[in-house]
Amino acid sequence: MRSALRRAKNPRALASMPIMGIICDAMQIADPVAALECVVRTVFDDEDESVVRLRDAILSADFRRTVTNAELAAGLGVSRRQFQRRRAEAIGAIAQYARGLLDRSARVTMGRDSGAGHTHAGIFERERTAFVAARDRARTLEMHAIAANLLRVAANREERRFALESRCDAGVRLGRGYNDAGFCGISRAARLLLAAKVALIDGRADDTYEHACAAANMLAPHDLERYRAFSLVSQACLIRGTRWRPPPEAPALRLRSWERLAMETERARHLAADRDWQGAQRLASFTRRQAEMAGYRDLAARSCAVLHVTAAGRNDAQAAKSWRALGVRHLLGTQDRVLATKLFGVGAVVPPCVDDASFVAAVYEHLLLVMPQMMHDDAMQRAAVRSLIGAVCQACCQGEIRGARLTRAIEAVKESDGAFAHYADKLYSPVREALALSIVAATGR
Repeated sequence: MRSALRRAKNPRALASMPIMGIICDAMQIADPVAALECVVRTVFDDEDESVVRLRDAILSADFRRTVTNAELAAGLGVSRRQFQRRRAEAIGAIAQYARGLLDRSARVTMGRDSGAGHTHAGIFERERTAFVAARDRARTLEMHAIAANLLRVAANREERRFALESRCDAGVRLGRGYNDAGFCGISRAARLLLAAKVALIDGRADDTYEHACAAANMLAPHDLERYRAFSLVSQACLIRGTRWRPPPEAPALRLRSWERLAMETERARHLAADRDWQGAQRLASFTRRQAEMAGYRDLAARSCAVLHVTAAGRNDAQAAKSWRALGVRHLLGTQDRVLATKLFGVGAVVPPCVDDASFVAAVYEHLLLVMPQMMHDDAMQRAAVRSLIGAVCQACCQGEIRGARLTRAIEAVKESDGAFAHYADKLYSPVREALALSIVAATGR
C-alpha cells in the first residue's frame, strides 16, 4: 500500500498495479485514485479529532502533495519522526483493510471455480444477492431486470415468492400501479410493505403508517426488512406531524449498513422537522458522506434534503438551492417514485424551485443521459432547453396547464432546432419521468 500511495498522483501507474483492480471492484469505483482515496476515508472514518487530522494529513501528503511531511508534522504538533511513525501505523491499517478485500475476492473466485455458481441453487442465490445489492443502492431499473431473471430461474414456491416480491417492489418504485390483486403470491408482510409504499405515493399518510406498523410487527426481530418498514413509519409520521424515534436496537446495527444509515437519516429528518438545525445538519452531513461512499443513493438524496431544509431554516437560500440540486441529482439516478414523494417536505418553508439555476442544471444533466444527442447542442439550444425546464417547473408550481411562459419556451425550443426538438417525442416517457420526479420532490406535490 505504501507503493500505491506513492503513485496516487500518477493514475496510469496506479492503475497498472494488480491490487487496484480488486480495490476498484470492491469499492465500486472505476477511477483507481478515487477508489484508493475511498479506502483511506473508510479506514479512518472516525469523528475523533486526531484520527481526522491524520487522515487529512495522508490525503494532503499522498494525494494532493500540497505540503511536505515537515509541514504536516508541525501542523499536527509532533516531531517529524513521530509523524513518520504514525503515518507508518496508518499505512499498516490501510494495508490490513486492503488484505481483507483481497481475501474476500479470493473466496469469491474459489466459489466460482468450484462450480457452485453453476448449479440451480447457485444461480438463484447469485441473482438474489444482485437484487439486494441493487435495492440497497436504489438502482430501480436494475432491480426490475433482476426480478425478471429471478422469476425465470425460480424452481420452488419459496423462490417464486421472493421473485414476485422483488418484481412488485421494483414496480411500485417505478410507479407502475399495482393493486391488491397484483400482490398475489407474496407474503403478508411484503404485501403490507408494498401497500404502505403505494399509500405514501397516493398521499394517504394514515394508511402508510398503519400498513408499515403492521408489517414491522409481523417481521421477525432479526429480519432487516423491519428497518424498511420503520423508514416508512418515519415518513408517515413526518407527513402527519407526529414524533418518531428509531427502534432501540438500531444502534447495534453495523455502522455502514443501509439499515443503520437509514435510521440515522430518518432521525436527522425529524430533527429538521423540530427545527433543530444544528443537530440535523451534523447528523445529515455524516449520513450523506457515508451514503455516498457506500453508493446508497436514496439515503444520500434524503440526507441532502435535510441539509437543504437546515440551510433554508438558517435563511441561507444559496446553500439551500445547492443542497436541493444535489438531492435531485441523486434522486434522478434512482427513478424511485417512493423516494421522490415528500423528499424535501420535512417541516420548513423552502425557497421555490422556479428560476433556480442549480435545480434546472441538475435536471438538464440527467436529460443529457436520457438524450445524449443534446451534448452536441450549441449554447442557444442548451439555453432553450433549460428555459423550458424552468417554465415546466413554474407551470406545475402555479397549476397552469399552458401558461404564456411555457408556450414561449416551447416555441423557443422548436426554433432552436436542437436535439430535444427532434428526439423528445421518441423519448417522451423517460423525459416526462425525469421532470415529474424532480418537480414532485421539489414541490412536495
